[in-house]
Amino acid sequence: HLDKKEIFYMVQGSIELKVASTELKEGGTAKLIPGDCVLIKPGLIHSMKGMDITNILLEVSTLDMPEDSIRLIKGD
Repeated sequence: HLDKKEIFYMVQGSIELKVASTELKEGGTAKLIPGDCVLIKPGLIHSMKGMDITNILLEVSTLDMPEDSIRLIKGD
């Protein structure tokens, strides 16, 4: 997203979060477990994959506009 800021809170299960490298920070992978909270700033390339059968992840974000989502890999 170019403008959207996202906060994710892991409620149940676990999710693999991947973030790309930026000029300021090296990218990597993290496993989110219940109680974890992460801020995704605008412009940070990221993806997530559920690791358990049941995963509950809450998202709170600024306004979500379809034209603000940039898909690097075809998906929904």
